[in-house]
Amino acid sequence: KYCFLVIGFSALIAVIFVRFLPEGDPLMGRGFKGKVALDESGQEEIIEGAPTEDLQHEQEAASYMSVFSDRNTFVLCLTGFFFHFANANVLLVLGELMGGDNDDGSPSRSAIPLIAGAIVTAQ
Repeated sequence: KYCFLVIGFSALIAVIFVRFLPEGDPLMGRGFKGKVALDESGQEEIIEGAPTEDLQHEQEAASYMSVFSDRNTFVLCLTGFFFHFANANVLLVLGELMGGDNDDGSPSRSAIPLIAGAIVTAQ
C-alpha cells in the first residue's frame, strides 16, 4: 500500500549522499583533457603529461546553441521525446487492458508484474 514511499525515500537518500561524491575535474566533463583523475582507490591523482594552463585557455567549449542546432542532436532529441510521449499512452492502455476486473468486481492485481516489466523494458 505504501510502496510509493520507496521512491521518495530513495530520492532523499540520494540528496543526502550526493555531497560525498568526489568532484573530479570539470575540464574532463566538458570533453577536454583534464589534469586530475581518480585512481582505483577513489583518490585524486595528477595525470602526467596533462596540458598546461596556456593550452587549456586555447580550448573552447561549444555553445549550447551550436550543439542543439546540430541536425543529429536535434533528431536524437526529437526521437526521444516522441518515444516517451507515445510510450506513456501505450502503458496506460496496456495497464487498463491487462488489469481488468475479477468476477466479483474487485480490481485484478495479476497484471502488476507484467506492467512493471513493460516499464522496465521500455526504459
